[in-house]
Amino acid sequence: MSSGLKAPPSLFTSNPSKPARGTTLIVGLGNFGKAYEGTRHNAGFLVVDELARRCGTSFSEKKKLRAEIAICHLEPRPNVPVRYGRVVEGSSQRLILVKPTTFMNRSGEAVQAVAGWQKPDRIIAIYDDADLPFGKIRVREDGGSAGHNGVKSLIEHIGGNFTRVRVGIGRPENNNVPLEDWVLTKWSAQESARLPEIVEHAMKSTGPL
Repeated sequence: MSSGLKAPPSLFTSNPSKPARGTTLIVGLGNFGKAYEGTRHNAGFLVVDELARRCGTSFSEKKKLRAEIAICHLEPRPNVPVRYGRVVEGSSQRLILVKPTTFMNRSGEAVQAVAGWQKPDRIIAIYDDADLPFGKIRVREDGGSAGHNGVKSLIEHIGGNFTRVRVGIGRPENNNVPLEDWVLTKWSAQESARLPEIVEHAMKSTGPL
C-alpha cells in the first residue's frame, strides 16, 4: 500500500549516521501470500510494509527463519524520547521488521527464530483486533491473546513480554457472518480510503515520528 505520506528524511534510514545502540523487533502479523493481500487480518503487514517503504528498504525472505525480514534504522532526534525502544542519546536504533511466512496461527515459530538470531532488546507485535472499532489503535505492554491466534502463538513461543499494538478492524454488521470469515474479507472502499491515516497512527505507536 502506498500511503502518499512522507516522513522527515532524517528519521528512518537504511544507512545510519551513528552507530546503532539497541535493537527492536517489529512484527506485523498476517497471512502470507497474494490471496490474503488487502484482507483485514493483514493489518499488521500494512504497518511494517509502510515502515520499510519510509526507510527505503525492502523485505527479503529468509526461509530458515520462516519470515520476510527488512532492516531499518531510526535516527536520533534531540530531546525526543523513544516510546518503545531503548535508544542511547546520539545513537541510532536498529529496527528489524518481520512478516512471518508461517500463516497467522504459527507466527510464534517465526518470531522465536528471528529473536534467537537477533537478540532484540524489545519486541513489538502489530495486529488486527475485531474487538476495537475500525481505525482505533490501542497499545499494551502485557496481556493475553484475547482469542487472536497469532498472538496466542507468540505467547506460546516467546512468552508474553512484548508490546502489543492493536489495530481495530471492527466486527461485521451482519451477526451471521462468522468472525473467522470476516477477518479474511477485504477492506471496503470507504475503509481503504482511511487506511493511510490508520497506518500512520499505528506507526507512531512504535516510536516517535
